[in-house]
Amino acid sequence: ITIAILLGVCLTLLKLQKYSTNKISGTYTIIASVENISQYDFGARLDLDNITLEDEDGEYIYDGNSSVFIENYYITDVVVGSTIKIKGEIVSNEVYTAEDVNKLINNSMSTIEFDKDNGLEIVATKVTLRSEFLNYVSDILHSNMSEDNANLAYGMLFGDKSGISNEVSSVFKTSGVMHLLAVSGLHVGIISGVIIFVIKKICEKTKLSFKSKWITIIALTSLFLLIYAYLCGFVASVTRASIMVIVYLVSQALGEKYDILSSLSVAGIIILLINPLSLLEIGFQLSFVCIFAIITLVPKFLELTRAIKIPNWLSSPLVISMSINLLIFPILINNFGEASIVSVLANLIVIPLFSIIFPILFVCLFIGMIPIFGFVLKLPDVLLQILGRIIDLFASIPYAVVSAFRVGYIVLAIILAFAFIWKYLMVRNITKIALLSSFAVICIIFMIFASMPATIPSNTIVVQDKYGYFNLVYSNDSLVMFGVPNKYTKDFLYDNKISTIDCLVVYDFSMKSYNLIKDFCSDYNVKYLCLDSRFEKFSDILDCNKTTIGYFDNNITFENYNFEVIRDVADNVLAITLLGHEDILYIVKDLQQDDYSLLGSMLNKPYEYVIIAKNDVELYNYDIIANNIICVSGDYGNNVKLRNGVSLKVEV
Repeated sequence: ITIAILLGVCLTLLKLQKYSTNKISGTYTIIASVENISQYDFGARLDLDNITLEDEDGEYIYDGNSSVFIENYYITDVVVGSTIKIKGEIVSNEVYTAEDVNKLINNSMSTIEFDKDNGLEIVATKVTLRSEFLNYVSDILHSNMSEDNANLAYGMLFGDKSGISNEVSSVFKTSGVMHLLAVSGLHVGIISGVIIFVIKKICEKTKLSFKSKWITIIALTSLFLLIYAYLCGFVASVTRASIMVIVYLVSQALGEKYDILSSLSVAGIIILLINPLSLLEIGFQLSFVCIFAIITLVPKFLELTRAIKIPNWLSSPLVISMSINLLIFPILINNFGEASIVSVLANLIVIPLFSIIFPILFVCLFIGMIPIFGFVLKLPDVLLQILGRIIDLFASIPYAVVSAFRVGYIVLAIILAFAFIWKYLMVRNITKIALLSSFAVICIIFMIFASMPATIPSNTIVVQDKYGYFNLVYSNDSLVMFGVPNKYTKDFLYDNKISTIDCLVVYDFSMKSYNLIKDFCSDYNVKYLCLDSRFEKFSDILDCNKTTIGYFDNNITFENYNFEVIRDVADNVLAITLLGHEDILYIVKDLQQDDYSLLGSMLNKPYEYVIIAKNDVELYNYDIIANNIICVSGDYGNNVKLRNGVSLKVEV
């Protein structure tokens, strides 16, 4: 595994070197094939390949993949395999985080900024065998099951969660059973168990020799798992589990003892050699850490439960659930900022039930592919309904989720070392206890320091810019944020250890955004929600519990803050003047030329700082005078000073 990781580092450096010398940006007509479609409440994302760029100088083939996000748009006609034509600005991805590096490893070199008003044209549709089969399965499920259960069944079978609603995903996440919607070793184990059982029965009927029987079992099982992994997109968890099943079958055929740690290592080496930086993917981390927990912690905890006479039927599933959750906790916190504390109990009930439902769903699907037998899918439909009700009960438990800031992977490394020492280190008990105690104390210290919220200096402005979104946080003993929050907003606040927003000012949003706003107010304990007065008619929908909602026309007053709102003739917000510091003008979005002209005519003084979305706007052409322009899509220094000595901090 160490050799494979070192190889991955070398390949990563080569990729980064190639990428740094081949960056591209500009506005083009883009022709590309759609590799994947992800639907969200607030829009859709298309992953593109086979990209051709056209401009006035001609056309050329783009070396790499890209993605385009279309806000407030639901994909209907476009399918995986479609060739589309759009006009947009292609922007090379920057490399700041492990997530960004992982995109480059997967050849996703850029992001396309696209306005749906420019139109999206479908040039051709070439459906692959995989997408045609998956679409066929989806049609069968939707024809014979309820909408929610059909999407749930499809996600359980192939790991595709794009059709599952945010509400359902949230319930599964809160209950700590989200792994049921991501094809994992549990799914592969159940499927391979069914397949091996069927093949063995057939082999017994044909009276094959011992050698021929095992060759047949290994060959057919491997072929089936390869096809299934292909349908699931060769995600790390499926690939890992498939390799381990094959290693197990080979060991049985050879009459050798099956060692699960060696099998896990073989799977890790193969995956890392094929795609070295799979190591950065959360699916890889969760899959391998779960099995490592079962190998190391479960036997030791079972020894303790047997010593205190807990029945095996209760202790075994309880210990497995506890061990897995202990080791994956740092991964969940580092990636999602929260982890379920009811998952141990939920999995005690849900996993045995799922182990019954999933093979029934799998078998019924095969039978249901015969046109006249689709009705058999009514059985898993009812069972999934029961499963959903049980998961809802666990999600409704108060304080089911614990939130924390990123604890760092050093904590994960310490916990893994703890598990390894406890299981394998052959030293005297007193020495082992001393080592384990030291590791536990170090881990607790790291987690305490990592969970402490950041102290934001007063009079600070923080600008976020990622994937075309930006918000403004203005601090003076309290934090105020402008704009509709989104996934990247939460990532930004989480990275900067900001846990509370005192006031959220929303000047423009569609009704598809109201869930985002409600969840944000709840997650960040927002005291005041200031909305444009045009949205007052939606006050019943935006019931945010402990958040006080106010509406504004031309100015906003919040504690010791006063913000002047500048609007156009259609009453749309163009800019906001921060009256606490009159030298700052915040232009809320990328405006049209006429909007800039109107804004310039309404302003009667120069500004020390103007914050703007795009860097290709010459503000002085519109009589907007600024000594300094802060462009959220450009590069600039981290700290500057206003004339009155107040510090201004800008972060991208």
